[in-house]
Amino acid sequence: MGKILFRYVALQYLHMLVLIWLGLVLVFLVVDFGDQLKMYLARPIEDVLLMYWNKFLLCLSQMCPVAMLLAGGSSITVLAHRSEVKAMLALGASPWAFYAPVGLCALGVALGLVVFDEKVATQAGRKVDELQVHRFKRSGKLGVYFTPKQWFHIQDTMFYMSSQEKGTFKNVSIFRLSPSFQMLERMDAETMRHEEGEMWKLTEVRLRRFLEGGQTETQTETQTESEVLLRFPKSSADSFRIFSGRPEWMTLQALWTQRQLRAQVGLSTPALSLALHTRFTTPLMGVLGALLTVVLTQRPGRRGQLTLALMEGVFVSVLLWGSLVIGRTLAVGERLSPAWAAWAPVVFLGLLVFGLGRYYAQGGFRRTLGGRIC
Repeated sequence: MGKILFRYVALQYLHMLVLIWLGLVLVFLVVDFGDQLKMYLARPIEDVLLMYWNKFLLCLSQMCPVAMLLAGGSSITVLAHRSEVKAMLALGASPWAFYAPVGLCALGVALGLVVFDEKVATQAGRKVDELQVHRFKRSGKLGVYFTPKQWFHIQDTMFYMSSQEKGTFKNVSIFRLSPSFQMLERMDAETMRHEEGEMWKLTEVRLRRFLEGGQTETQTETQTESEVLLRFPKSSADSFRIFSGRPEWMTLQALWTQRQLRAQVGLSTPALSLALHTRFTTPLMGVLGALLTVVLTQRPGRRGQLTLALMEGVFVSVLLWGSLVIGRTLAVGERLSPAWAAWAPVVFLGLLVFGLGRYYAQGGFRRTLGGRIC
């Protein structure tokens, strides 16, 4: 009997999940297309189709946690509306007969979402951004993510690199600074390329040393010394290979590597750290949100209407979305640790599920769903 009830509730939850999930994706794509219709009319149909195929894949990832949350309370409400909750409780079923199927199904979907994000959504998101910037010429804020990094800092040395091609950096300027941040030396080179370890080869080098009193001593390398081999401590072959694009669309391996490389060359890392944490916390919030909406169906006096269940789910989604936005703002502004910004809402949501679950454990589930709703 237990396995039959578990399978029945699980199938009901998955059924509601698919319906709500596809509904959310469809609504988003239709609204987005209507909003951008004027721009799309001036573009080839192939570009528009490619854009919306990738947007569809991306929306599947972004809407999944919300769908998981909304489907939790909705599925139990539908069962209660058909008096099936009352029948299950009469057969001796406990509240776990509803928590366990929803929680385990949501957890399975969350694990699948992590894999989907890693293999599909990251590529789709990056493709959408590239299409916006390069084909539709609507970069906006995306220009910040696609502008190549040119300034780097390793210990007491700053680097400016105009461009790079196949591991060779061109039009390079290197500034050596004192502990008081005064310029001691400036070196301009036509190219710079990694040799081995911490050694770099520079060509066509022009060196200027800054003396006390603002005077400079200028030296131009002779033809026989047109190549200079220098050692930059704490550097490596990958030190200046900084990826462009939004952190949200990087794979986990790229996020981990780029975070270390950016820290090594003095670039900001909170956005990458936050993206690394939220890759796991967002699906987990969908699981806990689904359980919370199931717990809310226990509320005494709650009316068994599907519309009410959806409204409760939307309200919880808005609260979670607001906490994520606030946390991201504080983390990127270096006012809060990225780990705290990502995991604090999960911890709070978990405590809320546990607290409300215990509060309604004293017959709340049986009294509400088994009696007043039905």
